[in-house]
Amino acid sequence: MVTAKEVVGLHEGVKSLSLGYYSSCALMVDGTAKCWGENGGPTYRLLATGSTAEFVTTPETVTQSGIVLHSRGLSSSCFVLSKEVRCTDNTGAKKLVSGLSTGISEISSGYAA
Repeated sequence: MVTAKEVVGLHEGVKSLSLGYYSSCALMVDGTAKCWGENGGPTYRLLATGSTAEFVTTPETVTQSGIVLHSRGLSSSCFVLSKEVRCTDNTGAKKLVSGLSTGISEISSGYAA
């Protein structure tokens, strides 16, 4: 049987959640995001928080601010900012997605960005 556990540090200010296969993120009302779960250690840093831990158990703030939308996939994460989209792929590389700048109302990450 699976038992639900409280996510420490997310008692208030959560706008939305994005749940991936290995990790999750909460978009906060202040335009930041906090992520936890599988991180890939110092090589990959999949959560984009700057942490070098293999697994992050307490939500950590993502290094990017001004986030409007967020989507977590199997091994990727995309953040929509006011005028650009930034994604991390399964190697942890942060990429600016060219050609996408405004008017995005939904985002969905798949297997890898």
